[in-house]
Order: sequence, then structure tokens, then C-alpha cells
Amino acid sequence: MLFRGKTFEQAVNEGLEYFGITHEMAEIFLVKGVSPEEVAQDGSEYVVEVCPIGDISVNADGNFRLLYKEDGVYLKVNPPVGDGEGIKAQDVKDKLDYKRVEDVDEDALERAIASTETVSVKIAPYQQEVKYSATLTVEITKDNLAAYAVMIPPDGGDLLTEDRAVSIINQNGVTAGIDRDSIRDMVTKSIYGIPIQVAAAVEPKDGENGYVEFRIEIDKKKKLTVSEDGTVNFYELGLIENVRTGQVLAKLVPPTEGTDGQDVRGNPIKAKPGTAARLPKGKNTEITDDNDKLVALKDGQASYSNGKLNVYPVYEVPGNVDNSTGNIRFVGKVVVRGNVLTGFEIHADGDIEVNGVVEGAKLVSGGNIILKRGAQGSGRGVLMCEGSLVSKFIENCSVEAGGEIVAEAIMHSTISSKSAVELKGKKGLLVGGNVSVRNEIRAKTIGSPMATTTFIEVGVDPELRKNMDILVKKIEKEKKSLKQVNFNISLIAKMAKQGYVPENKKILLKKCVGLKSQLEENIKLNETTLARMKEQLNAISKGRIAVERMVYPGTVIAIGSSTMHIKDPLEYVSFYRVGGEIKLGSFEK
Repeated sequence: MLFRGKTFEQAVNEGLEYFGITHEMAEIFLVKGVSPEEVAQDGSEYVVEVCPIGDISVNADGNFRLLYKEDGVYLKVNPPVGDGEGIKAQDVKDKLDYKRVEDVDEDALERAIASTETVSVKIAPYQQEVKYSATLTVEITKDNLAAYAVMIPPDGGDLLTEDRAVSIINQNGVTAGIDRDSIRDMVTKSIYGIPIQVAAAVEPKDGENGYVEFRIEIDKKKKLTVSEDGTVNFYELGLIENVRTGQVLAKLVPPTEGTDGQDVRGNPIKAKPGTAARLPKGKNTEITDDNDKLVALKDGQASYSNGKLNVYPVYEVPGNVDNSTGNIRFVGKVVVRGNVLTGFEIHADGDIEVNGVVEGAKLVSGGNIILKRGAQGSGRGVLMCEGSLVSKFIENCSVEAGGEIVAEAIMHSTISSKSAVELKGKKGLLVGGNVSVRNEIRAKTIGSPMATTTFIEVGVDPELRKNMDILVKKIEKEKKSLKQVNFNISLIAKMAKQGYVPENKKILLKKCVGLKSQLEENIKLNETTLARMKEQLNAISKGRIAVERMVYPGTVIAIGSSTMHIKDPLEYVSFYRVGGEIKLGSFEK
């Protein structure tokens, strides 16, 4: 049966759909067809014959074939099956025109077409068959990123070869990204009438960004070791990265340009070049003349923070920090071989390391604080650092750390950490005072059998909470001032109603009116800031407390805005917050 379509594949699909069969269940013959160029010019159509094969029970229209014999050209007619239609005279004539059959006997042709049985009727004298080799139609997507080909079967001519297929594809403007494997598969498997992707754009490969290659360890981690008897080694921590003058600290790796791609027509698709990095120049460092290396200008400790690599030299105190030294303020690392006595202060941009005991002193560090013996603050000790704090013990001190706080015991102290608090060693004890931590608290024991009040809070930003408290007090003070200003304005207004206002009161009134406006604006701004801080605080509200041995009554657990009072001893337990409530779980190492 014959089927028509604007393209070969459309005509084939019409036939397959009509019979309800797949491509493998049919024989397909081209009755009429033209080259892709002619289709583009005059809108001609394809006519194909689709013949079901095998034992398929269908209602099929009649079909015909041309047979070239020694004595002439014959028309073989197969009558319709079931309710199928007979062959159409126009379809036969189209086939004869396509095959360029000459001197057709019109009477014989009409008899053959009208036959209701399978017959072969001579319709023309002997002549050479006009044969058509297999070919391709090629379609390129609008964006030129892919090309598809449909293979048209031969009509008495040669099969299509892989090289010939590639040549036809090239002639249709496809010159790049050709998929030889797909073409070979289509040709060898004789896949006719089905669009096959035969080319794809070669995508560009964007350049890689440049980066900084550090030649030193910039993220030093504490390496505490615990012996078999539970003793923690607080001496060898591995936190210091020492460098020498002229040492290369970092090197620039340049970006790459990338590799351009091509669309299927061979047009370039430009790649994006990578972005150059910048050397993290900080204190006591220098960029070399070739602009690709960063070197140290001094011996000292390398420290990477806030996107800059700094070198801090070391200031060493051979004995105690006392009257012989006075307070110490230094841009690098400070090492104290003795004790830090009550009343003295150490301020360092780098680490502070004390071999002895810190008494009621104040230590402020832009790096880490390392106390190899501990801190007995007697209520006056203050320890503040942007990095981590490691100490044998901490007692009666106020502590603020940007990183972790690690100790064997913390007793009756006010502790604040933006990271975590960990109690290690034999005791692993946390008792008394207030501890406020952003992420996690881990201890062996919290509280005491005497029900010592111990307040523990996680899932908060201590600095944010501190700033909120400061802002609340500021708002209260401004509101009190506003109240006084309003009182003064009211008092002067009463004087004006009585008909006399002294000159000094007029000056005061002018000042009060200006101050009133400023105070109202400040209060509004500060209340907005406070509301935003509260939202940030509520957004954190996560954290965990893990206790290996015992949590005693008297301990108050707070996670975010949720609170739990410990009334009975709890062992081997962890605390966390779910859905606004504090939950208990088993201890996890």
C-alpha cells in the first residue's frame, strides 16, 4: 500500500501507523522521491510502499511492483486484503514517472490496475531500469548545535556506505562534531526512515580559575594526645606554623584560557577564560617582583585569617609577667615561661602561650591562648581570644573564644565560645558558672553531687547575645533621656502659656526639640536592629551537649530558646533540640 508525506520518514510513519506495525515488521519501497534540494524548491512529496511481512492478519490495501524482464517491463498487482482499498492509478503513474518507464501500454496498464487477482502484466517494452541508490536527508537545528539524518532506502541502486553518508552530510553544511559511530550504525543496520543524530556541537571548555597554592599549612589543628592513664598532653599541640625570612608562603597558579568549541557548521563557540586569583598579602609579607609569589619578611608565626596571610614575630618573657615587665602589648606571638600574676595584662595580635599559671590577669589574643598549667582567676581572670583556647584547668575566670575551648576541668567560670567546649582528660569536669556555646559541649561530668548550679547554653552566638544585651541597655537609656526631654519641653510650654519664658529656657527648648527628634530616630533604628538580632538568634537555635558519665541535678540546659532543668542524675546522655523541645539521646563519641 502506498503512503505519502512531505518527507520520506513522514510517509514511512504514515504506513507503519496505518498497519499498526513497527519498522522491523515491514518492507519499504520508494515509489516517488526527489532530492532534498528539489523538495526545498518546489515542495514535492515522497510516496512509499509499505508492505507488512510475516504472518500478520490485517486489512491491507492492494499494492504493486515493477518487474524488469528480458521481454519488457511488467506490473505486478496484489489485490487488497480484507477491507483494504485497491491500488490507485495515480500512484502507479507516479511510480512509472519516477522510474522513467517509456512507451507504456495504457490499455494493459488499466487491465492490470483493474485486476482483482494477483497478476503480472507487461505494460512496456524492454528497457533498462532507472535505479536510485540509497541517500540521506539532513536537517540542522536552528541553533546549529545538532544535525539529524534520515536514510532513504535504495530503489534498485546501491546501498549507502559510511563514507558516502559522511560526504552527503558535509554537502549539507555539517562539517564539525560528526558522529561516525552513529552513522556507521545507521548504515550497517539499514535504519531507514528514522531520524538519527549524526552530529553534535563540540562544547567549549571554559578556562579554570586561577588559585593560590599555599606552601605552608594554613589550617593548623590541635593535636591533643591522651595517654593510657587518661592524662592529656597540653604541651605538644602543633598549633604554630613557623616561617623564615624570604620563605615562599604562597604561589599564584594562573587561570587557563579554555578551549573553544564548534557548532555543527564549523562556527566557533567561544570559551570563557578563567579568573585570576590574588595573593593574600598581610602583615610582614611581600609579593615578589614576578607578582606570583608571597614571601615572609620576618621570622615568625604564619597566620591566615580574614583572607590575609600574616607573619607574626614572637615576644618571649623568660620569667613571670610582673612588676619587672609591666603590661605587654605586642603585634605577634607572646610566650611566657613563668606565671602571669594578678592585675597584669597581655594583649597580642598572635597567640599567647603561658608555661606557668595565669592568676587574676587579663589575656587578649588575636590568635589562640595556650595555658600549659591553667588559670586560677579568683574572680578577676579574663581570657579572650579570636582562635582556640587550651588550658589544663580554668577556675573562677571569664572566658571568650572565637574557636574551641579545651580543658580538663572548668569550674565556676563564665565561658563563651563561637565554636565548641570540650572537657577531656581524667576529670573532664564542668561545674558551676555559665557556659554559652554556639555548636557543642562535650564533657565527662557536668555539675556535682551537691547540686551546684551550672547553667549551660548551646545553639547561640555569644557575641550576638552580648551585643543584644548592650543594645537593650542603650535603648532603655535613650528612652529615659527622651522621657526627660519631653518633660522639659512640657514644662517650658506651660511657662509660655503664662506669658513669660526666660532666655535660658528658650535656648534649652531649642536644644530639647533637636534632641527629641534625634532620640526618637535612634530608638526606632536600634529597635529595628534588635528585632533583626532576635531573628538571627532564633535562626541559630541548634547545638548538642554530650556527657559521657554524669549530669547532676542543679544543671540547667538551654538550647536556643528551650530550657530543661535537670532534677535527677542522668548518665551517658546527649541533649539536642527538635521542634522547639529539648530531647535526650544516648552519648555519642
